[in-house]
Amino acid sequence: MTRNSSHHQHSVYGVGLLAVQAKPASKELFTDAQVEQKIIDALAQREREKAESEQGRFVEIRDAALQAAKREIQAAQEHARALQQAKQELIEQLTAKDEEMRSLDALQTRNQQLEQRVEELEKALENSSANNWGNTFNNQAAKVINLELEKTICYIDVRSRSPKQRTFPERARNCSASNE
Repeated sequence: MTRNSSHHQHSVYGVGLLAVQAKPASKELFTDAQVEQKIIDALAQREREKAESEQGRFVEIRDAALQAAKREIQAAQEHARALQQAKQELIEQLTAKDEEMRSLDALQTRNQQLEQRVEELEKALENSSANNWGNTFNNQAAKVINLELEKTICYIDVRSRSPKQRTFPERARNCSASNE
């Protein structure tokens, strides 16, 4: 090689494209083909390292994305569990309200029956007065009817209240005191 090409080799080595540097003691000269091959090898190595670096970044990004997706899935599952629990609580509340409505319907039916019975007893009392059964019987019948009526009113009043409004012991005392 000429001196010029030797200078060219040193400048190529100075750039750092080749991993092999010329030994100062050796007088080894490279052919143009060898220099070209070393440049091609160095560029190929650089491309491989660049690809490995990009692949490493890709793996890091992918792993971060997978972790974020796992967190999102976990949050969605927790939200779904919370919604399911809220749904179950609403179903339980609706079931309780449905039972309460059925109970109120039964109370209304019982109330109508008791009102009808009161009307029958009042009619019987009027008829007994008309038949002239005597004063003693009328007084006793009035007491019985009044007692029956007060019991009915207490029963209806206590049962028609919602369980939260009931103060049953207090109400029962009032009903029993009025019945004595």
